Amino acid sequence: MKSWWKVDGSYPANDAEALIGQKLAADKNFHVGDVLKFNDGEFKISGILSGGGDEDNQLLVNLSAMQKILNVPGKIGSIEVSAITTPENDLARKAAANPDLLSQQEKEIWYCTAYVSAIAYQIEEVIANSSARPVRQIAESEGKILEKTQLLMLLITALSLLSTALGVSNLVSANIMERSRELGLLKAIGGAGGNIYCGRCRRHFRLCSELRTCANNRHDGFWLGNREQLGGLANR
Repeated sequence: MKSWWKVDGSYPANDAEALIGQKLAADKNFHVGDVLKFNDGEFKISGILSGGGDEDNQLLVNLSAMQKILNVPGKIGSIEVSAITTPENDLARKAAANPDLLSQQEKEIWYCTAYVSAIAYQIEEVIANSSARPVRQIAESEGKILEKTQLLMLLITALSLLSTALGVSNLVSANIMERSRELGLLKAIGGAGGNIYCGRCRRHFRLCSELRTCANNRHDGFWLGNREQLGGLANR
C-alpha cells in the first residue's frame, strides 16, 4: 500500500523478525541482523525502513507477534485502507453530513459509488464498534488528479474532432481547386454556388461512408477467417 517505503534488507518473514525505522536505528546504533529485546520478546532486525514519516522512528513487527506480547489476542488498534475513489459532489457531501437524510434512490447511488464517505460507511458496517475516518488530504488530492485526467481526455477528444474536421475541409477545398474548370462550367450554365458546394460535400461524405463500410467488412472478414482457422486447429 505504501509503495514509497524503502527497506534496506527485507520485510519480516515471521513473528521473530522486525523492521526498524531509519532514524531509530541510527539513534540506537542498530543494524540489519542485530537482535533487540522488547518486553518479553526478542526480534531480529530483518530490514531498516525509510519512509519519510513517523515510521522512521518506529519498530514494526507482525500483528500476531504484537498481540502476543501485549496479551491482547484478536485485538486491533487501527487499520489503514487504500482505495480508488470518486471525487465528491453535492450528493456525497450531503451523505457525509447525514446518510439518513437521503432518499432511497439517492442512497442507492451513493452507496454503490466509490465516494470516500460511502467507503467509510461500509467499513463501519462490516467491522463492529469501529470508526472509519478518511484522510482528507490524500483523498482530495486523488480526486483532483482524477478530475484533471478527465479534463485532459475531453481536451484530447475535442482536438481530435477539430483536426478531423479540418482534414475533411482541406480535402474538400483541394478537390474543388482541382475541379475549378468543371465547377466554373456548372456555374456558367446556371448552377448556384451553394448547390455546387453542397453537392461536392455530399459526394465526399458518401465516399467516407463507403470507406468506413469497406474497413468494417475487412475487419469482419479477418475475424471470421481467424475464427475458422482456430476452429480447424482445435478439430485437429
